[in-house]
Amino acid sequence: SPTASPTASPTASPTTVPTGQIPTLTKKYTQSPTQTTISPTQETSHPTLSPTQKPSGKPVHSTPEPTAPKEDPYARFLLNIKVYNNGVVDRMTKSCKWLSQKRRPDRRKICRNKKYQQYSEEFNLLPASQVCFETCAEYCIAETQGSIFTFDSSVDEEVGEVVASTKKCKWLSTRPPERITAICATTVDAKSMYRQAADICTVTCGSCPLPTAISTSAPTASPLSQKRKEDPWANFLYKERVIDDDDTTEPYIVRNCFWLTTYANDYEKRRICQNAQYQLYSRELGLLPASQTCFETCSGYCIQEVPHAQFVGIDDKNEAVVNTCEWLASQVESEIATICNKEIGIESIFRQATEICTDTCNTCLSDDEI
Repeated sequence: SPTASPTASPTASPTTVPTGQIPTLTKKYTQSPTQTTISPTQETSHPTLSPTQKPSGKPVHSTPEPTAPKEDPYARFLLNIKVYNNGVVDRMTKSCKWLSQKRRPDRRKICRNKKYQQYSEEFNLLPASQVCFETCAEYCIAETQGSIFTFDSSVDEEVGEVVASTKKCKWLSTRPPERITAICATTVDAKSMYRQAADICTVTCGSCPLPTAISTSAPTASPLSQKRKEDPWANFLYKERVIDDDDTTEPYIVRNCFWLTTYANDYEKRRICQNAQYQLYSRELGLLPASQTCFETCSGYCIQEVPHAQFVGIDDKNEAVVNTCEWLASQVESEIATICNKEIGIESIFRQATEICTDTCNTCLSDDEI
């Protein structure tokens, strides 16, 4: 066996006789399996040893040291799939260059959000999180059951190349805990279009700093929201008014929480509480949307995030500070996780980040409008 540290000078010949066997392939390479221990500067005019066994008939191919792949700016990824009433399927693709030029909040959505983790194995199309791995490297990808990761590798003896096999996150989530831990900790060094388990199966592997408990409805109300009582006569911005050029009417239609709970049916209530078009703010009027004002009535719905939506946080002096979801989305992942997970004990007319910035904080399963 090798010594703990290198010898003073290299030996003239190998110290042991080769066994003639192909080295065993492992998932993590520290060096090429067929690399020798002879110094690169040493030259020999004749072989010092002869093989101990007859050749197997097939050449033993050396496996090159795996190198980190580079992102192709012109590689196409699957952005969206639309199915029309006539059965026509439209697969919208974009390039990594296009993605890298998007605003950071938009880039983050496309890289990370669950709705963009779509695959078309028939057309060999993958999501941006897989194809644009450098552009998406800083974002934590939302796991889906159909997400695919590189699982294992083996040597193709015909060509002497390391080939990869894949599995889905749904399969991984059903393994025993110790097996999941081992797979998530493994880096498979093989040429593959798919990323590692820890990169893709972020919930199963617990590899995201962001909240991973995703709900189909609304996030749990914060202790602060639970302490406050909703005022049934508090006004909120209902919607923008259509104004003629010579009309001096106020630009918004205003309603109160009593109207919302009494006169709006369940469908309208959900739409007003949840949908992006109703997330209106007016600094001049000092009015907020129903999702903020009627927080008890809207507590059962997951509010759609809009860039201008406002939430309350605390600064270094433990004082209340109001920021927008657009600002939050522009922060680094670790800071986003801290803000989204922090409980605010300061009374405010604004709700917390995890309740308002549901996209950035990853607290809603879907952002589809109704």
